[in-house]
Amino acid sequence: MSSHNTTLSVVNFSGKHITQTVISDLDPHDWDYEPPARTQDYRPDLNFQKPIDNLDARCEREEINAAATEGSNFTMTCWFQDQSWVRFKINQRDALSKYAGNYPADK
Repeated sequence: MSSHNTTLSVVNFSGKHITQTVISDLDPHDWDYEPPARTQDYRPDLNFQKPIDNLDARCEREEINAAATEGSNFTMTCWFQDQSWVRFKINQRDALSKYAGNYPADK
């Protein structure tokens, strides 16, 4: 399978620790991950599992399936230590044409 190497970065300047990151609405076809041939966790639901401290960041490689035609969409919800949250709807395919992107939040 042919794929595109991209990077997803989350920078936490919220003043609170992110205790959990939940990835949802992800179509596995959009990503280059097909065991047993491809087993690296280059997909956001597999590699954005750990907490992110305040004033810290996470950057992860994300392999997009080159044959995916509808984009590489997913939803990222970050839960904070005080049980507040922020949710982003992301199209990782934007990383192919932008150096950096900002996404509006639901809350």
